[in-house]
Amino acid sequence: HNKQHDGPLHVFHFGDSQIEGDRITHTLRDAWQARWGGYGMGYLAPKPLVAPASIRQSTSPGWNRHARFGRRDTTIQHKRFGLLASFASHESSTEAEGEPWIRLEPNQRARLAEQQVHSVKMLFGRTDSNARMSCFVDTTLIGTFLLPADSSGSELTVPITASSGPVVFQSIEFQFEGAVPEVDAIGLMPDSGLVFHNVAMRGSSGTLFRQLDRTQFSRQLQSQDVGMVILQFGGNAVPYIADSAAVERYGQWFASQIRLFQ
Repeated sequence: HNKQHDGPLHVFHFGDSQIEGDRITHTLRDAWQARWGGYGMGYLAPKPLVAPASIRQSTSPGWNRHARFGRRDTTIQHKRFGLLASFASHESSTEAEGEPWIRLEPNQRARLAEQQVHSVKMLFGRTDSNARMSCFVDTTLIGTFLLPADSSGSELTVPITASSGPVVFQSIEFQFEGAVPEVDAIGLMPDSGLVFHNVAMRGSSGTLFRQLDRTQFSRQLQSQDVGMVILQFGGNAVPYIADSAAVERYGQWFASQIRLFQ
C-alpha cells in the first residue's frame, strides 16, 4: 500500500519441495496480483528440476543444471549459484548441433496474467567475453545483445515492448552465440504492480543462503525493489531433530539466514 517507487515490487517465495511446480506460490500470486496489480511469472530457473505448472520450459541438448541445495553438485568449485541457488551451464557444442537455445511457452492451464510480459531480466554467472544472446518472441527477433563479461553482477534487461502494459506471448526463445554464459535466472517481468517469484529448493532446510557467494547474491537481490521475502522451510530438518538441543541449533541457523536477508 505504501510503495513509493515506479516499476514492480518484488516478492520472493523461497521454499523446499512443498512449493515445487509453483504450488502455493501460484495461489498467492493470483490473489495478490488481483489486489495490487502486476502480472508475469517472475524469475524462472533456466533448467528447472520441476517446471511451474503454467509454463513449459525446454532447452537444446548440452545444458546442465547445477544446484547448491539438496545433494551438492561437486563438479562446481565456486559458490556463484545465483539468486535461485542454481544455474544452468552448456557443454561445448559442435557446429552441427547449432546454437544453444532456451525456450519458454505458456501451457493450456496458464491464466492470462501468466502469459503476459513487459520485459525479460536475465541474471548470469560466469560470462566469457564475446558472448551474445538473441531474444525471439513468437518467432520475431527482439534484438541481439552482447553480454557483459562479469561473474558477480552480470545482468541484462530485454524490453519486449516499448509501450506501457503487457504483451501476451506464445513463446520466448533465447539463442546464444559464441561463449555460452552460466544462466542463473530468466525473469518474466511486469512494468508495475507485484511480481511474485517461486524459488523451490528440493531437499533444502533453508540454511544454505550463507553458503552462496555473498557478493553475487547481494547484488542480484538488491537489483530488485524487494517488498517481501518468504522463507518456507523446516520439513527437511525434522528427520534430523532428535531433542530440544537440536531444535535450538536449527533455530539459530535459520535466524542467521534471516539476518543475512535483512
